[in-house]
Amino acid sequence: EIQKLDAVILVEGYMDVISLYQQGVRNIAASLGTALTIQQAQMLKRYTENVIIAYDSDEAGKAASFRAMDILYEAGCKVKILQMKGFKDPDEYIKANGKQAFIMLIQNAIPIIEYKLMLLKKGFNFNSTEDKVRYVQKAADILSKLRSEIELDAYIKKIAAETKISENAIKIEILGNNKDIHTRVPEKKAVTNAES
Repeated sequence: EIQKLDAVILVEGYMDVISLYQQGVRNIAASLGTALTIQQAQMLKRYTENVIIAYDSDEAGKAASFRAMDILYEAGCKVKILQMKGFKDPDEYIKANGKQAFIMLIQNAIPIIEYKLMLLKKGFNFNSTEDKVRYVQKAADILSKLRSEIELDAYIKKIAAETKISENAIKIEILGNNKDIHTRVPEKKAVTNAES
């Protein structure tokens, strides 16, 4: 089912698996309360690179989601987060709302970077210049992990529009924090080699 639909819904417990399966949602896997490992993430990626995290909505579930999303992203997966407002877990949600409502949640799952920026934004007042600057600095750290130039460009435009800080200033902030972006690092190395 995971291969057929080219996506996996990652849940915490076996009750989530049973409830979803009974309702006809079969592309599921459970980490069963343990911290997800890079080996498990790589194993999932053999079946699909599209992972939707549907962990419990309590604080422990949110913390587990954060750990899992970074591990899965590091393994090369495209990660999205399922939001079940007002419900504790997928088991509770699907029993109350049924399969079609759950499928709608899956379709509206939030990409990992968007999710992180959304959570980050809650801690800042955008009417304050100081807060906007601090938000951009923290957002730059999140964006520095992006693998795609196109994705990076899209998020820079979005943050520039929200904060009224120039795209160029945001890009400089990110490039300064990201040692992996090849446009700057080789130039620095070339200068160092030339000098020595």
